Amino acid sequence: IQFPATQNANSSANNLDDYEEGAWTPALNFGGGATGIVYHANTVGTYEKIGRSVFYRGVIYLTSKGSSTGSVSITGLPFTGFSAYDSNTPSSIWAQEVSFANFIIVRKNNNGATISILEITEAGVETAITNAEFTNYSIVSVNGHYRV
Repeated sequence: IQFPATQNANSSANNLDDYEEGAWTPALNFGGGATGIVYHANTVGTYEKIGRSVFYRGVIYLTSKGSSTGSVSITGLPFTGFSAYDSNTPSSIWAQEVSFANFIIVRKNNNGATISILEITEAGVETAITNAEFTNYSIVSVNGHYRV
């Protein structure tokens, strides 16, 4: 989909001329691996791209967390992000059957198409959430935006 459907040569430079919407497949990696991870059919992601901004939503339902170990990331975002450090964009998260200390945070990583899931204590100590904090029935829902 492109807006406007018919371009107007006399229109202003602020016309919305780069619009796209679609689906992406959110997936988990533990330490960069995904061995044995099984997803429920309700795992889905959608996005809208407007100019250089991408707005995304995704939900992951596990039926098995598999055997890979290490820090968790969400992969499969539809576009590679901008490479500047300011593109380490915070996102929002809702998680069920995931353990964490004090606060769970997510961040779209710069110069890539992955999202990190982290925990941070009230003292400000940030650590990665790993496969040990997930169960076979964990649910993670994220949404946010980033620049391309």
